[in-house]
Amino acid sequence: MKIKSFEKKDKLIKAALDEFTQKSYDEASLNNIIKNAGISKGSFYYHFKNKKDLYTYIYLEVANAKMSFFNKELKNYVEEMKDKNIFEVLKLYGRLGFKFAREYPIYYQLAKRLFEEKNKELMAHIRNQFTHFSDNIVDNLIERAIERKEIRDDFSIDFTINLIKHLFLNYDKVVLKDINEAEIDELIKLYDNYLDFIQNGLGKK
Repeated sequence: MKIKSFEKKDKLIKAALDEFTQKSYDEASLNNIIKNAGISKGSFYYHFKNKKDLYTYIYLEVANAKMSFFNKELKNYVEEMKDKNIFEVLKLYGRLGFKFAREYPIYYQLAKRLFEEKNKELMAHIRNQFTHFSDNIVDNLIERAIERKEIRDDFSIDFTINLIKHLFLNYDKVVLKDINEAEIDELIKLYDNYLDFIQNGLGKK
């Protein structure tokens, strides 16, 4: 979904972020967003179908910002990455993810709100829209790990791939369960513990 350029786009995005980070999706008011952005309803509906369309666009903006951030940061680890195994690389990705959260707190607040979201249909929609951002990264890591014999070979390859992808792509359900009560430094520790658990079960002996 693309948005045509218009003068008050930045104000609309800011107004939407403010509303979506302070309230659940169902509680968030599209009228408030439009009012605070200083645009007409006609202008809004010219660019978006509805609140869900806007919400999806916001997450696309976040995903693109995070991908750009990762690509820039990873340039500093090109040589170091060559010697890291899959579990060490995933820990690095985790640290970069939390660094991104520190530098873009409004995006972090939006992520926290999604983890707390009660609207299951919306959560499924967002995950289906953006899983590929993580899927491509994990697929490449797993392929390299298999080639380098970094993971156990007494399980079928398909089982191992599916298990690692499931555990990595759903770590938020374990690590971020109490996100409101945890600071980012504590979340990094929890994330590292989570990967240590995965490695002890799948790491090459």
